[in-house]
Amino acid sequence: MKSFSTGDLSRKIGDVIHAASQAPISITQHNKPRYVMMSVEAFQRLNPQRAYRVEETPDDVAAWLLPALDDLARGGFHED
Repeated sequence: MKSFSTGDLSRKIGDVIHAASQAPISITQHNKPRYVMMSVEAFQRLNPQRAYRVEETPDDVAAWLLPALDDLARGGFHED
């Protein structure tokens, strides 16, 4: 992951934004990684949503969740 300092962020904003549009980057403060900057598209691929309405639950989440709920209702639990 490419890294930029907070000073770079203020002095070279164009370079920082360009790099973040290509891949997530780290922003350091006092030589320690503090922040991550990325495009909205990269962020959305992370699927940060963790709660769904039943009718909105993605198929892949439902395929994992429903068997686990059935097993739990029967008094057991297994992790695949």
